[in-house]
This record gives sequence, C-alpha cells and structure tokens, in this order.
Amino acid sequence: MDQAIVGLNLTIIDDFYKHLINKGLAASTVRGYESLIKSFTNWLASESSGKVHKKSLYCNSGFRTSNPSKGIPRYLLPNEVIQLSKGMRWEIQRLITHFIFDTGVRVSEVLRVTQDDIPNMENYPETDDYFPLRIKGSKGRNGAYKMRDTIISRPLLVRLNRYFNSKSYIESPRLH
Repeated sequence: MDQAIVGLNLTIIDDFYKHLINKGLAASTVRGYESLIKSFTNWLASESSGKVHKKSLYCNSGFRTSNPSKGIPRYLLPNEVIQLSKGMRWEIQRLITHFIFDTGVRVSEVLRVTQDDIPNMENYPETDDYFPLRIKGSKGRNGAYKMRDTIISRPLLVRLNRYFNSKSYIESPRLH
C-alpha cells in the first residue's frame, strides 16, 4: 500500500475520476471525491506526512473534474408535506415543518427566528394574506452573516399564534 501512495500521480487520479463517472456517479459526487483526494495529496506533501511527495500533485492545478451544475433543488408538493406531517408525533415538529415549507427558510435559519421576529397581523390590512419576515444571521459569502427577507402566510401566523398561546408553550421550562 505504501508503494501505491508513493507512486500516486495525476494520471492515476484522473483514471479514478473517469471510473467514477463511468459508474454513473453525479458530477457533484465526483467533485466531492476530488476535494478529499486533493486534501490528501496536499497532506502527502506536508511536513506532518514526512513529505511522502516532494510537492502536492495539485500544486499548479485547480480542480480536474467538471464543475457540477447547480440545478433547481427538489421541492415537496403540499400533499407530500401533509403526508410527512402526519407521521410526526408532536405539534412543534409539524409546526416547524409547516414553517420551513411556508417561508422557504433554511433549517439552520429556523433557530434564529424569535417570537419577536414574527409579524403581528393586526398591523396589516385584513386583506393581506402574506407578511414580511426578516431572518437575522442568514448565510452570506465567506461565512459572513446577512439579513434575509422572506414572507409568511396568514394561515401559518394563525397557527403560530395558537401555539404561542397554548398550555404546552406557556408552561415550557425553557421559557423560565
């Protein structure tokens, strides 16, 4: 095995990528393999590896596999969300699922939304069915955070308000 690592070169690595593509793996999966291999070959040229290779195989090269296309994400239809919710035991689970589906927020953003962020329907005309919702600390470039605006529907606001006034929410030990 050690000889295989010492003899590793870009031709062998490229053949491996071709093998993965021929197996029918998605471009994003192949790129994931390449990220791992690139990191490994960089390590092979480091002091901590004992400089198995004199220089990184990728030293003058970027990624060698094709850039994966960013297709549209798969989404759930309303009846699929309802079916998913039926399998949940707790109302809070169903409510969070409804919240994500309705607003389009990322799972990581759900935790950043506080009760104070939820718009008060009384401040809007009764004819409005959707209301602005600002998400604090959403994903930005280079790990920076930014504000993100989305909308929330009247039925979800009614459901949230009902939950906030429920005994299970009011008596929750996390609030005290």
